Amino acid sequence: MENLLGCSILYPLHLVWLIINGMKKLIFLFLFGLMFFQTTKAQRQDTLAYYMKYGNTLAQNKQDADYLLIIFPADSSSGKVLYPIVENYINGHHKSITSSLTNDRKALKYDGQSIDFFENGHRKSIYNQKNGKLDGDFTNYYPNGQIFQIGKNTNDIRKLIECRDSTGKVLAENGTGQWIEFDYKFKEIEIQGTIKDSLKEGEWKGMDINRVACITKYKKGVFISGTYYFKSGKTFHYNSDGFPPAFGNGGPLGFNEYLANTVKYPDEDKKAGRSGKVIITFVVERDGSLTDVKALRSPDEAMADAAIEAIEKSPPWVPGIQNGIPVRVQFTIAFGFNL
Repeated sequence: MENLLGCSILYPLHLVWLIINGMKKLIFLFLFGLMFFQTTKAQRQDTLAYYMKYGNTLAQNKQDADYLLIIFPADSSSGKVLYPIVENYINGHHKSITSSLTNDRKALKYDGQSIDFFENGHRKSIYNQKNGKLDGDFTNYYPNGQIFQIGKNTNDIRKLIECRDSTGKVLAENGTGQWIEFDYKFKEIEIQGTIKDSLKEGEWKGMDINRVACITKYKKGVFISGTYYFKSGKTFHYNSDGFPPAFGNGGPLGFNEYLANTVKYPDEDKKAGRSGKVIITFVVERDGSLTDVKALRSPDEAMADAAIEAIEKSPPWVPGIQNGIPVRVQFTIAFGFNL
């Protein structure tokens, strides 16, 4: 607002000077000023703001949002055309400060230095990205401000150099020692293991509510094998260091069969001959349970309720795994009610 107001205030001053020095100059400078004003106004209109939910989905309003995403007009002062990006928690503190090669909310391609913050305002991470990929040195911090981890990303390889506990005690240095990863709230150790020559080595144990949830084996940083342990005592062996969640009894085909046998067609819709598609979103937790089940779109409330009820009754899923760690993943599915 200040820049636009400043431009509008300058016009009368320019006009006074031009009237004294000749009408031709008046017309020229007035038009130039008008062009400058319109250009400034257009640039400001290019600033984009969105209320967002974790998982990079749009929120309905501020009350439903986890943070605010702001994408500013392009800046080429660094020699590269970049869109500065600021994310703010709803409490007003910064969530992140970064930049992108694009200003498309759905396809941001981060580039340059990024700084992430905790909700208390302390720094969380400082790292670099290039063309949408992690590249260069990174430093992570504890919520109390102490250094947590130091490393470097090079050619898609994450070199682990130093790790400390929250008091500053060194657990690993010069690429050798014990490495730990916490959950996003820094309340529980999510996974821990040994590093050698800055790479994962041996067994890494993933934790879930103070018990072993998975064991992943590495050799010189290369994934060898992994086993996930369900609360029921069942085990699931995986052969990849990262994969999305899956229905525990037969994967996608098994889930389709489960829905076909579980979803009840609402009587009122059946009598009225109504059909339609329901879109449901839910979160697959680190222990495989499903939470936050919601209908994003439905022909009516009865169909939405029937779909939600079936999802909430689902047997446990195999959780998503990322870098050998069970992670929370938001899922969206669509299925139809057809007579």
